Amino acid sequence: ISGWDDHYPRENFLAEHQPPADGAWLAKNSWGSAEEAFPSYGGGNWGILNEEGQHTGFFWISYYDHSVCEPGALELKAAAAPQNVDEHDYYPITELVTESYNNPVSMANVFQAKHSQTLQEISCMTASANTDVQYQIYLLQDAYQTPEDGLLAAEGVASFDDAGFHRIPVDDVLVYKGQYYSAVVTLTNAEGGYDVFTPRSGGIFGSDIQKAIVNERESYLHQDGKWQDYKQTAEAKMDETIDVSYDNFPIKVYSDRAENDVRLILRSGEGKLSLLEGLNTNKYTLRMTASRDFDIGKPAIVWKALPGSEGLVEMETKGEGTKLIVTAKAAGTALLSATVEGLGTIVFPVTVSQGRLRMAVPVALDPTYTGKEILPLVIAVSDNGSTLTEGVHYQVACENNILCGLARVEITGIGACADPEAEPIVDYFAIVPPGPNMTSLSAQSGEIRLSVEDLSETGADGYEAQYRLKGSDEAWTSAAFEAGQTDVVISGLAAGEYEVQVRAFVDNTDEEAPEMYRKIEYGAYGKVRTIAVP
Repeated sequence: ISGWDDHYPRENFLAEHQPPADGAWLAKNSWGSAEEAFPSYGGGNWGILNEEGQHTGFFWISYYDHSVCEPGALELKAAAAPQNVDEHDYYPITELVTESYNNPVSMANVFQAKHSQTLQEISCMTASANTDVQYQIYLLQDAYQTPEDGLLAAEGVASFDDAGFHRIPVDDVLVYKGQYYSAVVTLTNAEGGYDVFTPRSGGIFGSDIQKAIVNERESYLHQDGKWQDYKQTAEAKMDETIDVSYDNFPIKVYSDRAENDVRLILRSGEGKLSLLEGLNTNKYTLRMTASRDFDIGKPAIVWKALPGSEGLVEMETKGEGTKLIVTAKAAGTALLSATVEGLGTIVFPVTVSQGRLRMAVPVALDPTYTGKEILPLVIAVSDNGSTLTEGVHYQVACENNILCGLARVEITGIGACADPEAEPIVDYFAIVPPGPNMTSLSAQSGEIRLSVEDLSETGADGYEAQYRLKGSDEAWTSAAFEAGQTDVVISGLAAGEYEVQVRAFVDNTDEEAPEMYRKIEYGAYGKVRTIAVP
């Protein structure tokens, strides 16, 4: 509706449809006009003619016409435009579907601040009259998993008599450049149900569908007591309806830019917080930078443990408050915050591990048979990746670690590292034979005869003799024979000078160990010898 005429004659309408009195709205459709191209569409063959004889799409409709349905209205007011709008729903949707649920359901968008800014308003849409809107704004940790992984910075409730698009003022929330924050919205309709908007679009007037993009960690849906990334939900819906595309939730945040783009940077010591002695404290330092050269000064810093985290750590500030010492009290993940007056709040997690043994790898630095026990170097770590100390945090027991073959290693946590619900860690390493000596080497027409020292008592299972023409770049040729048999004849050779070497091996393929350990392990080669074959 673009105009009206209270005196528009009733007689201008068809006789069989004349209204009871004068007066009509001037309306315009988009498909009848010949004055404009896209997005007006249509053949331009309908509506009141203009001076050039073109159909304009304008028409008159009586005040008394009852065919008008689904009216809409916009109420506009002059206001200062916000300097920044954070949003994800850029897609031109053709349909905004409302789904209602009996149990609580919430929508959320997560944004990363492009500038240091003060949040002023949050916007949302309501689908029906008399809807209550509950909202929360969270300042998030960088590694957030849900839109509630952080500090609740603002919350409130607003009620709206009419359905439509609404902007809700919020208490000023300061975010710094690069910070993640979320806007969570819960819509409760007049019947006590919970509404969720599903923005979607299909082919428009016969055009091909364009695909909306919902990225990971942008929009979230809270349903059945848990948050889920809306990317997976949107993609699943698109798989079900190929000709429809789904967009992010229509939740936006309006803000004013701060005078300077400030960043809060948190640095921590290299130690990993654990209940183990010596690993149960860590230091954190807060640093402030700005995109412009201005004096940050020495603002007050307030460190806090967020609700639910108080019993996990103890906090103590040092210096002028920029340094924090955190001491572990109980296992878990604590969320802490540092608020800098006038600059913003940083939220960060501190994980306190129990300190129990979680992984260990034995490494034999020299796995060659010596006739004595070979003890491996064990690299063991706790459940937060901290390196553990043998005899303090764990103990090692070895079996079959003298003779060649697979040695079995069992690593068990002790003291605070012991996990009563976990089995000992079992691993293996191979002990290989030493390089064997050739006790004799001779040749006659077309063959080589050699003898090696008997290494069967070391646990070796056999030998591999290798030979090739001296000075040749060709690969070595092998001949294998079992331990206990110390002589071998290599025949069918052409005349020439040959290089010969021998190594021993152990065959672990029949061992009762994980498959990755069941293989043939070769020892070192003995001295290369040369012999001429007539």
